[in-house]
Amino acid sequence: MKSIRVKKNIAICLVILCLTSLIILLNQPNQSPEVNEEKITISYRTPYGASIFMAEGQDGTETNPYIISNAEDMNALSQAVLAGNTFAGKVIVVSSTVNEIGLGNFIPIGSPTKPFAGTFDGFGVKFILNINRPDSDYQGLFGYVNGGVIENLSVSGRVFGKSYVAGIAGFHTNSRILNVYNEAFINGALNYVGGITGQTYYNGILDYAYNTGEIIGGTYVGGITGGIYAAYTNNSYLRHVYSRGKVAGKGSVGGVYGVASGGSYLGLTNAYYDVIVIANYYQPEGYVKPSSLETTAHAKNSQQLYDMDSKSLHGDYWHFEPRTEGFGFYPQLKYFINHPNDTLAYKKNSSIQSVKVDITDGIGTQSFPFIIYNEEDFIELNNKVKNGNTFEG
Repeated sequence: MKSIRVKKNIAICLVILCLTSLIILLNQPNQSPEVNEEKITISYRTPYGASIFMAEGQDGTETNPYIISNAEDMNALSQAVLAGNTFAGKVIVVSSTVNEIGLGNFIPIGSPTKPFAGTFDGFGVKFILNINRPDSDYQGLFGYVNGGVIENLSVSGRVFGKSYVAGIAGFHTNSRILNVYNEAFINGALNYVGGITGQTYYNGILDYAYNTGEIIGGTYVGGITGGIYAAYTNNSYLRHVYSRGKVAGKGSVGGVYGVASGGSYLGLTNAYYDVIVIANYYQPEGYVKPSSLETTAHAKNSQQLYDMDSKSLHGDYWHFEPRTEGFGFYPQLKYFINHPNDTLAYKKNSSIQSVKVDITDGIGTQSFPFIIYNEEDFIELNNKVKNGNTFEG
């Protein structure tokens, strides 16, 4: 009799899971200021070989940039900014011979009193962080950017901080971040915690980015940014981004952003998060997570993200890999997969691995429902529901 009851319960559960996936999809309309989006062409700077940072003969111009070749160079850059050099008007490029740089407990580049204001082109490099400063603000690869450009790089590893904590930049204003992605685990004890930026402030632009890392914070926590702000004459933009990371916080928590303020001066275009990942997430005790309802603003299920095209994310900058047997692929940034100076195809392979997902056991949609194989799976489902996972969406 027990076996029959279990089988009945499993059947009922499968029906419920299929029904919960039959939700009308809602595309969030653009909320952009009345300005035309700047057209950007994907371009690659001239490749440079390994060199010492700010070596004699380098002048930081577009045609003769400062070169980053290793962790020592990154530490030198961090110390130079800490000493008061903003690098305003200067160009810094990672050597084409470098695929990844391990930075350990790195001192972030820039602070509120001594910000970074230059152009930093990662040339497709991956930075591996292990930052552990739970009592310090402005943690990430960059701590504080004002008037700069950060582009063409990814971050993995772990970042622990207090407020204004993220993978790419803890805080940025009057600046632009584009063609970046974060795989790192991010943990901020207090406010403004995100995958790409902790806070994007006045005249901040964040384009063409995605997050796959788990994000945990206090208040104002988001998969892409903890908060984005705009005001009159200070437009800010969040465009063509998505997060498939787990997100949890204690207040103002969102799949894309924790808080967005600026009314008509704030541009939000094609910003998404994966509700299936959120629905299936065991958030830490005492924390809440974003809504897993597909009718929530910016929400998409996994299958929709796998099957996206240029109508949902700007096709000039994104590549949409078709599903294969047993695997789905989130959108990839074209900058990385088309890189002309990709040593051993490292950048392309890293990009593919960052978006590749095993869908053998389902993804919780009508076409690919979660699969329950046995009594243990049913017990696991029961435990998840008891722990607050409603599987909405």
